[in-house]
Amino acid sequence: MIKVDVDDAKAKSILEKAFRDASRLAINEKQNSSNSFSLDFFVRDLNKTYLYILCTALLAKSTDKRVNPIVIQKKSSLDGAYDARSLCHSVIVKNKNVNELLGNSNEPFVNKPARIESLDKQTAFRGGKTKKLIKSLIRFLLSIKDETEAYTNLVELLCLLIKQHSKESIKYDMISKTIMSASKNIDETSKVYKVILNAQKHSLGGQTLAISVGAILKCFYEKQPEYSIVIHNVNESGASSKEIEDIDVFFKGKPLYCVELKDKEFDENDILNSVRKVIHSFCYRLIFIVGVNSREKRLDRFSVLKEKLNDENFNLEIIDFDSFFNTILNLIPLNHFSTVYNFGLVIMKEINSSKEMVEWWNKIFSGN
Repeated sequence: MIKVDVDDAKAKSILEKAFRDASRLAINEKQNSSNSFSLDFFVRDLNKTYLYILCTALLAKSTDKRVNPIVIQKKSSLDGAYDARSLCHSVIVKNKNVNELLGNSNEPFVNKPARIESLDKQTAFRGGKTKKLIKSLIRFLLSIKDETEAYTNLVELLCLLIKQHSKESIKYDMISKTIMSASKNIDETSKVYKVILNAQKHSLGGQTLAISVGAILKCFYEKQPEYSIVIHNVNESGASSKEIEDIDVFFKGKPLYCVELKDKEFDENDILNSVRKVIHSFCYRLIFIVGVNSREKRLDRFSVLKEKLNDENFNLEIIDFDSFFNTILNLIPLNHFSTVYNFGLVIMKEINSSKEMVEWWNKIFSGN
């Protein structure tokens, strides 16, 4: 059984060259690889984690022909097993240009699709379409014969991602300009409230709630530089040692309070788990915000828990999203529709939101 140690330094050099070649290729209208159609199909339909897996596989095979590109973990029993996570984190994530194209994730291999030994061991699919897509991906990767073919496909993949990124940037810039031009120097509190409340119809895995709360907090502290608001990727919860809760608010570099967001069912144990995490980080204030998609409506049933924690010098507030958002909104001197919208865009880039989330945010603010 062959185990492969991929040379990170060599891989780094190959990835840098591939990005340069892809950038030049992106200027041209046509791409010549016979696999362009397959790669376009993957770029269009694969989620972010699988795109990282695909890019890592192509880079690994470009670096060492012995690599089995469907392998993810070195402990796999397949010949050509290598450590895909290590290569991705050591080389791809550290390449700012390539990482931005793939989704700007700091920990792409912590998500469930990457917690397997090899792609052929994947059993957790969301529907038949995803299953067929991964089978196609496996066939494509196994068809690659050597380093040259792998490198050609790596360049093609990056080229497609560059073109896609460019198109999306142009589209979102146009939407942003339209919204800003429509937003004059008038108080638009009521308008902001209605749009954000309407946005909660689509949770998108909790992303809508996180971005909405994050945006209004950034508006609140906009003129106070000693405060910093850190919003974490809801799909990578717990991936970073720097993360306390979904949103952490710092004052002069030290944690002031934390925000836990729940847009689904929860119980007292969920609250206590959050409390423990906050205390472990030497913070003693927690705002537990319940989204509109949670079935829990009687928040007063947690009053005994709140009183008990308060007696122990821990300040816990459990509040529904509607009340929280409207309260903070009314504390801001002048609300601009475009300010909330743009803070949302900043957050989505920071936490690597899904394409669906970006499109939904633009849709609700543009009124379409």
